Amino acid sequence: MSEISTLNRYLPPNTSSYVLKLIKHYPVHFKIVKPRKTKLGDFKVNLKTGKLQITINNDLEPLNFLITTIHELAHLYNWQEYKKSIAPHGIEWKNEYKKLFLPILSTQFLSLEEVNLLHAHLDNPKASSCSDIMLTQYFKKEGVKHLEDIPIGKPFKLNGITYMIEKKLRKRFLCIQLATDRKYYINGLAEVEEVHLSQEDEKDHLNRFKVLSDSEIALRNLRKRGLKYIKDIALGKAFELNGNTFVNKGKIKKQFICVEQSSNTEYYLDGLIEVKEVNLPLQLQIDLKKEKLKRLNDIQIDKPFKLNGKTYVIEKKLRTRFLCIEQSSNRKYYINGLAEVEEL
Repeated sequence: MSEISTLNRYLPPNTSSYVLKLIKHYPVHFKIVKPRKTKLGDFKVNLKTGKLQITINNDLEPLNFLITTIHELAHLYNWQEYKKSIAPHGIEWKNEYKKLFLPILSTQFLSLEEVNLLHAHLDNPKASSCSDIMLTQYFKKEGVKHLEDIPIGKPFKLNGITYMIEKKLRKRFLCIQLATDRKYYINGLAEVEEVHLSQEDEKDHLNRFKVLSDSEIALRNLRKRGLKYIKDIALGKAFELNGNTFVNKGKIKKQFICVEQSSNTEYYLDGLIEVKEVNLPLQLQIDLKKEKLKRLNDIQIDKPFKLNGKTYVIEKKLRTRFLCIEQSSNRKYYINGLAEVEEL
């Protein structure tokens, strides 16, 4: 089978002659190989012999085969001009990649949809076509997951072997093989199968390997930046948010009652907001005992208390609120147990 006939089997119609011309421009061994789970193609240089080689997976869709081939040819052309003096996917590679694509970037060679897709892709080409969201969606195989789609601490299968991600590096993941406890670096583009374990088994593996979950990693990164969540700020302690100082005065369900110090205004804030804990001047710190204030939760049933200048008595406690009787009117009110009151 001729070279052009072979390329016709893999490339979009009308592009084979152009691609063959690019391949023949420099002496390179161009191979179409069996699928590899961690890469679509590569360019290699044998520094001892000086031989150059490009390999492309044989299971790629025609447009993906074209993109991957020109991607690797751009590396070949850069090598001939710069050798090792440039970054692999720097400005020189991007310019060469765009230059090699331009002659076929028309409806004479590709469909209008493919031309528009490539125009968007070539605006700022990525080091890996899989990092381009538009291309990834266009080529995504139904039901296929990549390692980068699996959350940290979750098990997965690769080549029939079960692993768990310990941590993410730049392009690869450090993974633990569950059967042997050995650790391996695996490319994030590897096609894997998600494994569903019981909560008990999953927790056991996490404890066994001391793998940090995504939420634990987020909390660790937060602490490195000197921040906390509002839910981690102690009652009566101060924190800064958007340049303003607040004091945590208690929790109602998932929100926290926070008082902004300059205006003395109460706000209800979510417990997962990132803030910086600060120390207030001594005279401004809230001390409920020194102010002779208590939470309604601390008042005994049938004992009188004052709230907003009015006197009440607790009749009974409900789940988070109290049924209280206002003494002057004998009316009944539901009051939250976190309300600050003065004991009489």
